[in-house]
Amino acid sequence: MSERSGLYYHPSGVLKRVSSTNPQDHWYFDAKQSHQPYVINIDHDTADHQRLSIFVNYRIEDNAGQFIGVIGVGLSLQTVGALIENYQKRYGRDIYFVNRQGEVMLQSSQYRSAIHLQDKAGLDKAFLKVLTSPSATFSFKTSSGNMLYLNSRLVPEFDWYLIVEQVNDPASDRIETAFFINLAVALFISIVVLALAHFAVRGYHDKLETMATQDKLTGVASRQVFEFYFKQALARNKRRDETLSLVLLDIDLFKSINDAYGHEAGDRVLARVAQVIQSHVRAEDVVCRWGGEEFLVLLAGCNLHHARDITELIRAAVAGLQFHFSNQVVQMTVSAGIAEMHGDEPLGQVVERADHHLYAAKRAGRNCIMPDSDEVSPLAE
Repeated sequence: MSERSGLYYHPSGVLKRVSSTNPQDHWYFDAKQSHQPYVINIDHDTADHQRLSIFVNYRIEDNAGQFIGVIGVGLSLQTVGALIENYQKRYGRDIYFVNRQGEVMLQSSQYRSAIHLQDKAGLDKAFLKVLTSPSATFSFKTSSGNMLYLNSRLVPEFDWYLIVEQVNDPASDRIETAFFINLAVALFISIVVLALAHFAVRGYHDKLETMATQDKLTGVASRQVFEFYFKQALARNKRRDETLSLVLLDIDLFKSINDAYGHEAGDRVLARVAQVIQSHVRAEDVVCRWGGEEFLVLLAGCNLHHARDITELIRAAVAGLQFHFSNQVVQMTVSAGIAEMHGDEPLGQVVERADHHLYAAKRAGRNCIMPDSDEVSPLAE
């Protein structure tokens, strides 16, 4: 769901435009106003109105913390229904879910009782106890003279009550056992239902984390998380009494590739150059897509001299690549600027010096590295 356009997107296309006046769209505005990272609700699927599903709606914010929309996943309640069927057959108990108003929301195909808890025989006086307590256990006689043992438990994530019933004949003297079995069944079903929601949330959280930390096209780190990696490397280098360097690389004349051969060709160049950069650095180093055709490389434990050696290997490897576009062989080059960190200067200052050297490399004719001498003082940089 996009906050800007108000459109509800689905794999099959745009389904609708949400409205604050439409009761069916309240889930979106609840998620928008929520202070939690995600909101769980149970509703009919907008793409399939016949299917009742558990929805995990995850809030999405931009880098400034502004709300920009919702990503969600729906879990069909068919799995829970099959679980209820299985336990009802195995233990001979009625198992069903009711909402806060006492309406039966989910039940097995064998359920033949009232559709509202208040209308169920024997519960006309006790149903309020069920709907006002997180859990309740009691028994009463039915009109046929049998004893009905009932256990209820609130599942707060769905705001539904799980009800387990068993009818015993008057000769039964194992009331305690019936209560404990009812309670165990209720707990087990609650755990299974919550586990389904948990795995769905965790799966979406992992996907969102990958989307936020990794550049989709090249597979390297995104700019949004580079500062986090920088602070980690800085702390590690201080413990080891080492330094670190930043390398800012830019693909030369990249715009001409997009103009001459199209953006798909440009994407191939970006992805291949990213692979070359990653193949020449260590696992503890960080490669980040800094801009359109710019890459920022964090080299831990590297001074200016060592960083230049590594950068030269990258430059030479890229210059040796051949791309085939429209039956033509195209070669690319990169220019690079290097900055060694001095003292406790902030990330922005180190990047600014690397950027200054990158522009110097561009002015020097491209396909080169700046500074080009080891005898560079911090002030000269």
